[in-house]
Amino acid sequence: MNSRKKTILVVEDDRNLIELFSLTLDYLGYDVICCGNGNEALDIFTRRNSSIDAVVLDMILPGMHGLDCLRHFKSTNPSVPVIVCTGSGLMNQESMLKECGAYEIIAKPFITGTIGQVLDKAINNTVS
Repeated sequence: MNSRKKTILVVEDDRNLIELFSLTLDYLGYDVICCGNGNEALDIFTRRNSSIDAVVLDMILPGMHGLDCLRHFKSTNPSVPVIVCTGSGLMNQESMLKECGAYEIIAKPFITGTIGQVLDKAINNTVS
């Protein structure tokens, strides 16, 4: 049995949310890698693809839109679950995000327990 802690890549440009994700996911037992823009996220994902168990992705990012990141993540590793956390203004694009490979879409603001539940479900559904 693999006892490695699961690694979550968090792509978010809001420093307060980065801290919240980091503390929450660390508390839940995950290794957390945080970055603040799409280009950095693609670099990390490309270098550490095999060790990333899930991605939490904001849609509105500096440098590269989250949708482009989502498409890259899914083309590089289709099995990695990508949880999109976005402002409610983009929730009407849920079907398009799902078509592009989003595992789940969570509207901001959200309850911190929600992200833990979604990640647990996503990782347990994709790990054999």
